Amino acid sequence: MYIISIPISILNMVIIWYLLYYNTLIDFDIMNTIMNTNMQETKEYFSVVFDYKMVIAFVSVIIPFVLVFFMKPYKITNKIILSVLCLTVIVIIALTHNQRWVKREIAIAKIYNTYVVTNKHRKEFQDILLNADKTAIKFDNISSYLTDNKQTFVFIINESQNKIHFSIYGYEKNTTPFLNSIKHELYIFNNVDAPHVYTNDSVEKMITFSDNYNKLKGYEAGDLIRFFQDAGFKTYWLSNQYFLGPYESLYSAIAYRADKTVFLNKISGQFLETANYDGALIKPFKEVLDENVNKKFIVLHFMGSHAPFEARYPKGFGSFDYNLGIADLTGGISKQKDIATYNNSIEYTDYVMKEIINLLKKDNSESFLLFLSDHGTDVYDTFPDKILPRSHSYLVPAMVEIPFFIWFSDRYKENYVNVVNRTKNSLNRPYQADRVTHTILDLARLSHKKYVDNDSIISDNFTIKERFIGDKSLDNGWEFRK
Repeated sequence: MYIISIPISILNMVIIWYLLYYNTLIDFDIMNTIMNTNMQETKEYFSVVFDYKMVIAFVSVIIPFVLVFFMKPYKITNKIILSVLCLTVIVIIALTHNQRWVKREIAIAKIYNTYVVTNKHRKEFQDILLNADKTAIKFDNISSYLTDNKQTFVFIINESQNKIHFSIYGYEKNTTPFLNSIKHELYIFNNVDAPHVYTNDSVEKMITFSDNYNKLKGYEAGDLIRFFQDAGFKTYWLSNQYFLGPYESLYSAIAYRADKTVFLNKISGQFLETANYDGALIKPFKEVLDENVNKKFIVLHFMGSHAPFEARYPKGFGSFDYNLGIADLTGGISKQKDIATYNNSIEYTDYVMKEIINLLKKDNSESFLLFLSDHGTDVYDTFPDKILPRSHSYLVPAMVEIPFFIWFSDRYKENYVNVVNRTKNSLNRPYQADRVTHTILDLARLSHKKYVDNDSIISDNFTIKERFIGDKSLDNGWEFRK
């Protein structure tokens, strides 16, 4: 009986911890994210949210069961010990977390039901991916307004970078020296939000015609890779993200549909020990540019600033230093280090962008580059004493306000003056990146019945829509953690 109660107690503590941290129970979105997350990423997540007070509470709730199991039952001393230690748990939680969790329902049955339903949907989804090539939408009757010249269109999806730490957005520290130096060549959008706070969900919306309004699944809506293929382009997916097979997620299925797919990190889950930094993408990108192909659509998927931040750039790189100081009770690292290494990871992205843009300049084609991040991350941006892990339950600006800018080659600017002027006039429009596929088609001068003119941020017919994640509006104020 007590053996059974121990794992149940552990699970209950996890549920309680999650409720205390996020003020919500584990739902289908969270369960889906957990089931699509590898062990290494899980370790990284807990390295950020680790809280020694919760560990004390966790240990305290286990000790009574261990004592009762190994000591003779029915002794009054056992009962006293059990009562005191359980009371200790309640006191610790009450003192360290001013939340009304006791009024919430902590139901293991609910969590199990969430797991069953999520797992059922996941298996159905994997069956769909197995037949992805058969079910993929084909795009007929695409209209092109391009010249006969060489075109190279680049879409860069970065990881975990909020715009707050980009000096091109006014951050006081010079995290983007190269981008600052060519700021007159960039069209920097000031009011763009991510569609989700998790990579899989965000990237799916960014590369398909699924959005937060039409509620279509990505495989039902059609994707950019197939669209550009049907428009006569050779397509490329170059990734420094962790390795995914063709049937592990929708965006990996789409990635493998490209004419050329490169995943630099071949072993799944090696975030901490990754063999490559984003700079390793420069070589395959150059090789792609050197191919004798007139029309190219290239997706670059960076690792960007995925935690741990110091693993995202080479040792010795970066302008931002820190003093480690005295480690806290968790053995964690200092606030100074978190901020400095996060800023260094953005500076390294700036270095990679310098190489990529300079290569595009030498390519001498009609080209544009659209850069954004899949979502942001909070690095002491909301509160001075803590990092807030990403959550749909308590959204803060640092989680969703992303960098978003466009660069044009000289040849593009010469031949598509109207597009450049429209871009210049649209920099302050409120936008959510689930609609970015329409902006890309507008920039690419391609049209189809799937293209929605008022969903392109640079369109003269652009329409403002309410931005939201789940059931939370991003335009009606922010709900901060108490």
